[in-house]
Amino acid sequence: MDWMKRLMCSSVARTFPIAPVLLFLLEPLSSVYSQVQTDAPAKRPLAFEVASVKPGDPNAIGGQIRPLPGGETYISHNLPVLPIILLLYHLCDAQLDGVPGWLRTDRWEIMAKAPRPSNADDLHEMFKTLLADRFQFRFHTENRELPRLALRLDASGVRMKRNESPNRFDIPIDWRAGKAIGQRVSMNYFSLFLSQQLNRPVVDLTGLNGFYDFTLEWSPDLPAGADNLDADAPSLFTALRQQLGLKLDSERGLVPVMVIDHIEKPSQD
Repeated sequence: MDWMKRLMCSSVARTFPIAPVLLFLLEPLSSVYSQVQTDAPAKRPLAFEVASVKPGDPNAIGGQIRPLPGGETYISHNLPVLPIILLLYHLCDAQLDGVPGWLRTDRWEIMAKAPRPSNADDLHEMFKTLLADRFQFRFHTENRELPRLALRLDASGVRMKRNESPNRFDIPIDWRAGKAIGQRVSMNYFSLFLSQQLNRPVVDLTGLNGFYDFTLEWSPDLPAGADNLDADAPSLFTALRQQLGLKLDSERGLVPVMVIDHIEKPSQD
């Protein structure tokens, strides 16, 4: 595993709280709200060529998950499995059922190498296969009527800059409490970002295709006793309208819920 040591030493890692910011490190997947089943023959799932899974530091505060430059290596540093599942399947906590306690608490060091440079979607599929193989992860999905938020265009019009540049596999959203800087962000991905911020399912109904750049500043909900450096900043809902020309509408609708049928701790490498 010399390649793993070299990569871990050479990569620049940023640590974050477990939720909700983990999602910002990955390129978007197909929308969970538009899953389509076909009768096409099942094909062999994509898989990493080699992977290392080891227990993490139980006393650590933060962690990260991201593909490394080049599209060949994926790391998950000191994270529980739960935020990884939320990230890979584009879900928020409210869309999970049957979660065992250790999924939220036990941390893992995961490093995996693809057989060849791959795009983000394929790397995500490989990571799903890793969860199925190493953690024996099994689930089914149910559509349930739940409160959700719909992301729509505001009457004021779009205030984001369209980005036509090619995909460089950079982190789409750089986030700190109360400020998000987006570069080449799809609305599908932005809906996931908002879902994690608000812990409510968010569906993209903007009708906007392509990718956008923006800066969004708002007054975040902070833990009791934490200092809010910009208490006069608008709420997230107001900031979306004023700064990006978007709005969030509360509604009830069908939301996919992942029901975990089985998952277990992996054997150590």
